[in-house]
Amino acid sequence: HWTALKYGSKVVRSDRSVILEAVRQHGMALQLASVELRADPEIVYEAVKNDGDAFAYAHEALRGERVLALRAVRNVQAAQEYARPRSLCREPSFLAAQRSHLALPGDCAPIVSVDVEADPRDASKLQCTGSLLSGATVTCVLPRQGTIKELADALWKGFSTTREMPHWVHMIFVNQDEALSPFDAIRPISEVLSN
Repeated sequence: HWTALKYGSKVVRSDRSVILEAVRQHGMALQLASVELRADPEIVYEAVKNDGDAFAYAHEALRGERVLALRAVRNVQAAQEYARPRSLCREPSFLAAQRSHLALPGDCAPIVSVDVEADPRDASKLQCTGSLLSGATVTCVLPRQGTIKELADALWKGFSTTREMPHWVHMIFVNQDEALSPFDAIRPISEVLSN
């Protein structure tokens, strides 16, 4: 059990592999890790992925990391009190990321490939088609200035009507190499495509 770590030596509490496995089993094991390991981004990420309250034990230097804060707050809303600065969780991009269906790096979530083109019936709109690896597709039409969050939400909703979907998805535009981040949520679709 992870609480046995409190009886462990400094060597055990500083052993990266021991602590990594402990926080994967129970995020609150982070409180028993050495100071150095509480400053290790991978260990803190695994801890807050398991239990958002573990963010309270993250090294102060990591409490301003947006991805770690978002992971913690998605698990436990109250974890926002540990973010530094506290205003981080009130930023528009953070709020949109928190409410979006976009997965964080490392999340086990389906990959949706998205193709976007002008709507042939209305030039002020975009026709967006999302495809899962299984071959299932969903098409939605959004305003040209629609946001990434609106697109992710529409595609997630479309896929959710035909199959059970996890809460988050990794979304990648056709002809782009990287999945979109939850922090892209407030950006207009057209802006992301032009980059």
